[in-house]
Amino acid sequence: MKIRPLGICTVLLVTVGCSAKLVVSSNESRSSAGSGGVSDSGACDGCTDPQPEGGDAGAGGTGGAPALGGLGQPCVPGRLTTEASPGSAGAPGGATIKTISHCDEGLSCNDDGNCVAAPNCPHGGEVCIVRHATLSANVDAGDSEANWGISDTPPLGTSANASVERNGVMAMTASEAHVYWVEYGTRDAAGNYQHDGALLAYAQEDGTTSVIASGLDGPIDVEITSSHAYVSVDGAQPPGSPIHPQLLRVSLSGGSAELVQDGTFPSTFIAADSRAFWGTLGKETIPKLYSMTSEIGAVPSVFATDRVIGLAVDGSELYYRTQDAFYLSPVESPAPVALGVLLPGQFVLHDDAIYFVLSSSWQNGLLKRLPRTGGGPDDFRGLGPGDPSTLRRVGDRYFYELQPFERSSSSPGERRVLTGSFMNNDPLIQLLQRPNRLSSVDHLWAATADTFYWSDGRALYKQPLLAP
Repeated sequence: MKIRPLGICTVLLVTVGCSAKLVVSSNESRSSAGSGGVSDSGACDGCTDPQPEGGDAGAGGTGGAPALGGLGQPCVPGRLTTEASPGSAGAPGGATIKTISHCDEGLSCNDDGNCVAAPNCPHGGEVCIVRHATLSANVDAGDSEANWGISDTPPLGTSANASVERNGVMAMTASEAHVYWVEYGTRDAAGNYQHDGALLAYAQEDGTTSVIASGLDGPIDVEITSSHAYVSVDGAQPPGSPIHPQLLRVSLSGGSAELVQDGTFPSTFIAADSRAFWGTLGKETIPKLYSMTSEIGAVPSVFATDRVIGLAVDGSELYYRTQDAFYLSPVESPAPVALGVLLPGQFVLHDDAIYFVLSSSWQNGLLKRLPRTGGGPDDFRGLGPGDPSTLRRVGDRYFYELQPFERSSSSPGERRVLTGSFMNNDPLIQLLQRPNRLSSVDHLWAATADTFYWSDGRALYKQPLLAP
C-alpha cells in the first residue's frame, strides 16, 4: 500500500480513551471568542452579552428571577453570548453563540411569548410536531427514559446483546427533500411484539408523511443512499433473550425489505450517490468494510478487511479511517492509499479540507481543519465550552453536539446541538438544548438546508433554520 503524506510532515494525532476523543494543546483559534465561561447552572459566568435579544434571564432563572421555559411559563429569551470554560480566558475554543427564543424540549413559544405544548404541523410557529410515534399499549408519554433509545452503557447485570423493550422513534436521517426515520413497533399488554416496526418519510415540499416499509421486526437504525434505505433491525425478541441483528434494504419508492446481511449491524455508513459503504459490528471475527450497488439482485462485496470507524465521500473518492490508519480510495473499486495521518473517527469533507472536532486542554470544543492539499491541521473555529461530538455536514453548514466535560449517569447535564457555517465567522446558532440521556436519543436529530428536525423518541419535531 502506498503512503501519501498530507504536506511536508506527517500529521499524527494521538487518540485518548475509547471514545476517539483527542486532547491536544493548540494554537490560538482564528475565531476564538474571548474570555468568560459557563457555570454548571448554564448561566454565563463572566462572559459578554453584547446584544441581548429580549432579556438577560437564563433558563430556569437565577435568584429571584421568574422560572422560564416550562409549560405555561415565559419563553427563554434569545441572546448573544461569548462562552468559554471557566479559567480559559484567551485559550482556544471559546465561541460566540446565538440562542433563539425557546422553551423546554417538546414545547413551543407562542405569539404571546409563553411556552405551550408544541402544535401539530403545519403550523406557523417555530416548533411543531411532524408525527406522534406509535407506542406500545403499556407505555404512556411519561414513561421511564429506560424504554427510549439504546443506552450508551447497558444496565448492570444485562448484556448489550440482550433484547429489551423499546419504543418509538429509534433513528433518523435526511436527504435534500425528505426526512426518514424508523419506529420500533409495539408490544401488547402481555409484552408480545406485534411485528409492526416501520420506516417512514416526511416530504418537506408538501408536508406529507408516508410509510416506506412496514412489518419490520425491531428497526433501530436507518441510513440512506439516493435510491435505498438501509435499515438495521434487532429482531424484537422477548426481553432478556439474545437479539437477532440483521441489515435490510428497501427502495425509497417503497416495497418489501430485502435481507442484506444476517447477524451484524453497520458500525458506520456513507453513501456515494446510490452506492452504499458500511463497516460492520457483530459476530464477524474480522470486521470488514462493505460496498453495495443499487442494482436489483446486488449483493455486498468486501471493500477492505479492517475495522472502519469513520467514512466520508467526495465525488469519486472514499475516505475511511480504520483503527490504525487513514485511507483514500476510488469509490468504484478498492485501491487504498494510506494518507499518513490519523484523525478521529468522526470527520467531514468540505471544499479542499477535512474537518473534525476535538476538545482542547482547556475543555473547550474546537473545529479543526486539515487541508487535503498538504500542511498540518489548524484551529478553524472555537465551538464553546464542553465536549464536542457527532459532527455532521449539510451543504455549507456544519452541525455538532456539545455536552459537559464532566458527566455521569447521576449528573449527565444537558446536551446541545449547534450549527455554524464553513463560509463565515458569524455566531454559532444553538438549535436544541435538552437533558443528556446518555443514550441514542441524544443523537435523534437531522437537518436539511432550511429545517432542523429532532425527536425525543415519542414524537418527531421540526423548526426552521436561521441563516448561519
